[in-house]
Amino acid sequence: MLPSPQLDPDTQKFADHLNAYLSGETDDTYAAANYYDYISLHKHLLQSDDPLCNPVLTTIMPLLSRILNLDRYHSDYVKFLSDFLMLVPIKTTWVYFPKDEMIKTLEYPSPVDLYTATVDMVAWRISAGDQDALDFVDNTLFLTKALQRCLSDHSIPARFWTVEPLVQSCDEKLLEELVADLVHAVELVSLGSDCNLSTRYMAITERIIARRLDLSKKTYDKITEVVELDYLADNDPSDPLMYDLTVDFYTSLVGLIDKLHELFLLLQPVLQTTLAALAENLKSKESYLSTSLGALFGKLTYCKNEEIVSWAQEEKSVNAILDSLILESPTHRQILDLMNFGFIPDKHKFFNDHFANRELSRSSDVLPIIAHAIEDPEFFRLFADYDKLSNSALSQVQKNQLYELLEVITRYNHSATYLLSEMPTVVLTYLVEVPGDISHPLIGKHLRSALENLITNKDLDLGVWEQGLKSLLHSLVNGRPKGPQVDVQDKAF
Repeated sequence: MLPSPQLDPDTQKFADHLNAYLSGETDDTYAAANYYDYISLHKHLLQSDDPLCNPVLTTIMPLLSRILNLDRYHSDYVKFLSDFLMLVPIKTTWVYFPKDEMIKTLEYPSPVDLYTATVDMVAWRISAGDQDALDFVDNTLFLTKALQRCLSDHSIPARFWTVEPLVQSCDEKLLEELVADLVHAVELVSLGSDCNLSTRYMAITERIIARRLDLSKKTYDKITEVVELDYLADNDPSDPLMYDLTVDFYTSLVGLIDKLHELFLLLQPVLQTTLAALAENLKSKESYLSTSLGALFGKLTYCKNEEIVSWAQEEKSVNAILDSLILESPTHRQILDLMNFGFIPDKHKFFNDHFANRELSRSSDVLPIIAHAIEDPEFFRLFADYDKLSNSALSQVQKNQLYELLEVITRYNHSATYLLSEMPTVVLTYLVEVPGDISHPLIGKHLRSALENLITNKDLDLGVWEQGLKSLLHSLVNGRPKGPQVDVQDKAF
């Protein structure tokens, strides 16, 4: 091939390589990655009013097209083509890769790597703000074809997730067709037989339901019944990963039930089964304890709908879960960390069972749970009333955990107000006077955050503490403060 006077040396070298590959003189593919590194830094070489007059495109694209029409070609060239076309507007791509050809690559028997590369390229152009790419998805069969194959082709790699953001960004008028595709997939494909396919199905279904809260109960029932209830009740699943993925799917739907009563009613049997499974697993040390079940329970406790909250609080399995939790168990602490303490029906009983006889200084593993619990006003008051937050109690806590706790206390009005008015020694000792050693990055981070929480909260009256708090914050940012930090004649002392 004679060199083109219009081509830069690097593009000419890559063109020579592609010709050598076509003639069988080399099977090396590293040149594609190397050329992409070059052209992605010199995108101006791809710019032109007429793509058919651009020397780089008119040289490289025909050669790539010939390679991809070979009986056998290396997948690296497919990846290069996708990455290469992400650098240009999709209108430019259509000159060399027409719309109908794009859609054909999504259908069987087109190679799976060409399918994924095409979807990736279009999705990238949409994420880059290419309106033509978005219009293409909204007004053709592109997304429908992509979804159908995504939910039926077992050879698509696990890492392929690009259809999901396309569903998230597509025009609402397409959603009805996509729902029909979901129903079709449930009827014809054994979702449970393929973990990757099932995971994609559940992720896409959650996206569609979140955008279409007006679906009929029959449709909801069809597209959410991915497994039998007996499967969720299994204390020893044969495939723990698939079990967790399925529970994660229902957990994502629990996040939507506040907005849709129909979905709550539909999920009640699932909730009853999974909550009973969690309660049973917590009692039996030999059972498989799924962290996903804990996450589903945690998500349920954050629901705001009073009817849902009342239903959950009256469920026997929920009370069994709360009664079975042990702070000494790391797995149980994970569940507590995901739970809304404000949901607990009998807070006094829970406090007495788990916290009343516990000293903060001997509870380093549990302190993150205590910090989480005091986010709830009633639990905070219980800790305060039982002198768990007094200066003498806090002085025994490791300094890094102490400031982590103070950062949480200053985050909420109920606890910050109490801190400023009822805990003067704590404020003076840890938030006004410069501590002896705040060189540890976590201590400095939590201290600064605690000060900012108080100073920026317009609902708080800092009163006598204002100057001292601001002075210490200034010292953290700019150096040690100078001058008095608090009016020691205030009646608080």
